[in-house]
Amino acid sequence: MKIGIEESFYLKNIHPEVQSLYNKAIETLKALGAEIKPIKLPSLLNAHYAEMITVLAEASAIHHNNLKTRPEDFGNDVRLSLELGELPSGVEYVQAQQIRYKMKNEFKEMFKTR
Repeated sequence: MKIGIEESFYLKNIHPEVQSLYNKAIETLKALGAEIKPIKLPSLLNAHYAEMITVLAEASAIHHNNLKTRPEDFGNDVRLSLELGELPSGVEYVQAQQIRYKMKNEFKEMFKTR
């Protein structure tokens, strides 16, 4: 079995105790016969941005009418999130979708070539 690890994304600023547990898990997987391969998925660096723009904008679009006509039906935290979802521009939303598309292709290519 091959396991790809994208260390530059997942292990950045990791707590030392978590790092130690991670290292032990990797050693256990190796002992069980797994081949650990480093991989690079550059678009992961923008994944959080793409996720937040997409999730907030789409949720806001779905609840737009209710937010305008019955804002009291939403808790403060949900209402704030939905209001934040109205802030990204169309350009930012399209950029987020382009990032998602690029990530999908990077994952697809990685699985094809490994």
